[in-house]
Amino acid sequence: MGSWSRSQTLPVRQVSRAKILLLAADGQENIAIAERVGCTRQRCARVRQGFLRVGLEGLRQDAPRSGRPVKHDAQRIVSLTTTTQPAHATDWSRALMAQAAGVSPSTVGRIWRRHGLKPHRVVPLWIIPVLTVALVIWVAVLLILTTHKRRDSRD
Repeated sequence: MGSWSRSQTLPVRQVSRAKILLLAADGQENIAIAERVGCTRQRCARVRQGFLRVGLEGLRQDAPRSGRPVKHDAQRIVSLTTTTQPAHATDWSRALMAQAAGVSPSTVGRIWRRHGLKPHRVVPLWIIPVLTVALVIWVAVLLILTTHKRRDSRD
């Protein structure tokens, strides 16, 4: 725990908790610990109680936060994004996906970011045959040009 209190790579909250517990183990009061660490005496008391209740695991992790439960299905939005195409557009926008999934555009953006999706940067499926035809034409033109150059150089 001493190395945790000196760490520069661990989360600040975890380092602060380690400092509080080390000072508490030295027998200091919550008020003195709070002044030294730079927090409130209530926080010192909560950290000490959490350590007694849960042990070191309580030191590593924050307690679950309260708040409204998630009401959207991220997996459904990911599968819609990757397997379907909007009716009147070439690719999904946040607004179109939000309308289709019944959530806000911000929610769609957060889900896409979390899963590394960038639907506006994916090559649409209809472009692949067009590119293939263009490539075949380009190769044919190059073959014709190189063949003419060889014939001209033989003469």
